[in-house]
Amino acid sequence: MPDVEDSPLQDHANVLVMPPLLYLGALVFGVAAQWIVRWAVGALLLAGGIAVALAFARAFERSGQDKNPNTPTPAVISGGLYRYSRNPAYVSLTAVLLGLGLLLNNAWILLAAIPVLAILHFGVILREEAYLERTFGDEYLRYKAGVRRWL
Repeated sequence: MPDVEDSPLQDHANVLVMPPLLYLGALVFGVAAQWIVRWAVGALLLAGGIAVALAFARAFERSGQDKNPNTPTPAVISGGLYRYSRNPAYVSLTAVLLGLGLLLNNAWILLAAIPVLAILHFGVILREEAYLERTFGDEYLRYKAGVRRWL
């Protein structure tokens, strides 16, 4: 029996797939992958940020500490999420912001995170850390040496 590729009835290249379909497949894959990844990552960031925010709020309630950084701090909180980050509230707010930026497909929100984080670092976190060092001295310095600022 003659080989199918050698048959006179097969006078063509016998391509695996039509090239336009190959490109269409890549386009559909790319759009679907972007949508799935954007929604999956966005949803995870949003949900994780909300979960961390709730845990942070409970830790402050248990300690009797006000969430307002312009009120006196009665104690260094070092348990719960504060074992992993000195700023779980800011981690959660950043995650929520980035998650919403992705879910809303809004590059402006994602870009706005850059100056937000810069202002947060220089205008809030460094000032809070200086206050906590003045107020709690070695206790805060030991905590600061053992726990990362963010994650």
